[in-house]
Amino acid sequence: MQEFDINILKRNVNDLLRNNHVTQQQLADAIGSIQSNVSKALSLKDKKCFTVEQIFAIADYFGVSIDWLVGYETARKKATSPKAIAAFVADLLENGTMKSATVTIEEEVYTPVINSHGFPDSKSEKKKVAYNSFFFPDYWYPSDRAHDEVSMDEFALEMFQNGNETKNLPLNDFLEKYLSILALYKKGQLSEEPYRIVLKDYLAQLEDF
Repeated sequence: MQEFDINILKRNVNDLLRNNHVTQQQLADAIGSIQSNVSKALSLKDKKCFTVEQIFAIADYFGVSIDWLVGYETARKKATSPKAIAAFVADLLENGTMKSATVTIEEEVYTPVINSHGFPDSKSEKKKVAYNSFFFPDYWYPSDRAHDEVSMDEFALEMFQNGNETKNLPLNDFLEKYLSILALYKKGQLSEEPYRIVLKDYLAQLEDF
């Protein structure tokens, strides 16, 4: 079982302050404390630590998970495991928030073989591989939401009167902007600090519900 390391929490909070240009006083105001206590809680030489309530408040203030904040790697890995991703995707597909389409991509495929000398080797060839691609539709259709002809007529009337835009419009706008800064970050053209700042700003523009 992984043990809680108080210094990981302190380092992560210090990094959040530095990367987001937040002062200790601003953090103290946000979590209902005073600057001197925050300073002690952030010092690696001091045994003082934030309370459980303050840790929750810090995570909420910076928009990070508590698991990440305290360095709980096991929880982070579970959250991105194939099982967790599959359950999340299944839920989005079931409630109609996300839809799927098939795309074909040419990839370099390596196949293990035994060479003429009897040693392990591999051969490569380019193959067209079909994948399920997922997307968030900007518009809904009556047939997606109706279960009978009566509700179909009601939804059709609603669509003609009010339009059929979904809540995915801001999400798709975020994805388009985020993918552009992510590409710069991956290429080394955007450093860690501005990348995190811009990402936080983009996320702040989205609604929780």
